Amino acid sequence: MVRRNNFNKIMNELANDFFAEIKPTVVRPKTNIIETADDFLIRLALPGMAKKDLGINIENGLLTIKSNKEAIEGTKYVRKEFDFHSFSRKFRIPKTVDPNGISAKMEKGILTLVLPKKEEAKEMPPREIDIK
Repeated sequence: MVRRNNFNKIMNELANDFFAEIKPTVVRPKTNIIETADDFLIRLALPGMAKKDLGINIENGLLTIKSNKEAIEGTKYVRKEFDFHSFSRKFRIPKTVDPNGISAKMEKGILTLVLPKKEEAKEMPPREIDIK
């Protein structure tokens, strides 16, 4: 009989956990940074976000990407596995980047920033030098 009561207790705890509301946590969007010959790409996974939810600025060599999108208040959830929270990500921009050429686009939940390299920072292809 003890085993059965223990089993029922465990099942009740699991049922309560199943419907428990998840507490907000610190959000840091997953980010990839890619270097090519001509630029750096910063890609952030932001599913469910739109351009209007984001703010991007650069000041003193620091690129800041932030969002103030929050969950809808007063919504009664039966199960809640994702939510929207404010976040801020900051990246120190290398001196090899042209800050005036930075551009951004949002497509299918992925924010992509293109940070073009200055001409003098780009890798030059090998070339033959004539002897005079």
